[in-house]
Amino acid sequence: MARETHKLSELAGEPFAALLEIDRRARLVSGAVQRVGEGGADWIGLGFRIGEQQLVVARDEVREVLACPPLTRVPGARRWLRGLGNVRGTLLPVSDLRGLFGDGLVDLKSRDARVLALNHPDVPAGFAVDEVLGFRQFESSQKLDEDPGVNPLMQEMVTGMFNQGGQVWPVFSLYHLLESEVFHDVSARDLVA
Repeated sequence: MARETHKLSELAGEPFAALLEIDRRARLVSGAVQRVGEGGADWIGLGFRIGEQQLVVARDEVREVLACPPLTRVPGARRWLRGLGNVRGTLLPVSDLRGLFGDGLVDLKSRDARVLALNHPDVPAGFAVDEVLGFRQFESSQKLDEDPGVNPLMQEMVTGMFNQGGQVWPVFSLYHLLESEVFHDVSARDLVA
């Protein structure tokens, strides 16, 4: 039996029915997006820039994109751990991807700078980037078999690459970064206090 569809304006006086209709529509769109990605036909990620390097991260690894919240510095931590921010009552440690890979620090006051909030059930983490470039969709035919080279420090976090219109997009995994030794070496023991 087909479910009756409604215009949302028709449900203005019935908030619960309006929410059910919104949920139904969201599930339809979600199912369509999942079908597009099945079989390796398309891959969608979020493009971003750190320094001069353009990268893309799988969209399911990012919960949200934020303007940088005010940060409280963590004493004794490396410079790339920019601090702790309060995001809607939750403490979010913010790491600087540019600083982590030895290319200076993101200018957090820049109007283009953003924080990628990790989509992980157990690990709250945010990653400062110079700019978010929006969603990018790639076809399987655009996948590169050979590695044209990226910063050697981020090599273990790069899980693939796409070439779109002559622009190479390394696929950067925030989950791989979480597991890396460089990310866990946050103490600035070698720095003089």
